[in-house]
Amino acid sequence: IEEQKFKCLYQPISELKEREFEEEKEGIDILWASRIDYEKLPQVLEKIVKNSDSQMRFHIFGKSILDKSFNIGRVAKYKNARYYGGFENGLANIPDKVFDLYLYTSAFDGMPNAVLEAVALGLPVISSDVGGIHEVIENGHSGLLVKDVEKHSEYLEKIKVLMDNRNLLKKYSQNAQKKLSKQHSWESYINNLKTIFK
Repeated sequence: IEEQKFKCLYQPISELKEREFEEEKEGIDILWASRIDYEKLPQVLEKIVKNSDSQMRFHIFGKSILDKSFNIGRVAKYKNARYYGGFENGLANIPDKVFDLYLYTSAFDGMPNAVLEAVALGLPVISSDVGGIHEVIENGHSGLLVKDVEKHSEYLEKIKVLMDNRNLLKKYSQNAQKKLSKQHSWESYINNLKTIFK
């Protein structure tokens, strides 16, 4: 198939929410919300939690859709992890009062809605570097990316960077939202549609 026949249409995002981060807060509250299926690497999440600092608090949402082999209770048994069950209709419907960042683990992907939703909510993102995620989350500029997606220690290193440098939370949040507002705006989406169907 001829490459020039393809055009990337970035999904439009309507609303961005500014987020405030407590500068003097002890520890860090991490949101992990995804399908609890093999693709999303729940076994890596378990290793991350198991080897984490006690000041890293994990808030886990999701349910198995395709693969029932992983018991999320294995993660919830740790003192600094809490499992809340499934969620529907996106991250915006998860009660949000404490989260400092969004952790996304995945073995492969395209451009996941969850990452776009996290950015729209003002959450800085630490993600596995797969698919098109790097088109919004630029490592060290608008978030942090993990190359070796199954290496739990890399995720932990990135979490520690943000826990120890809380000023980066706001910086990454703002930079990612700037990227989103330019690349994923309705104006950009409509303009791209016009170029395709002119």
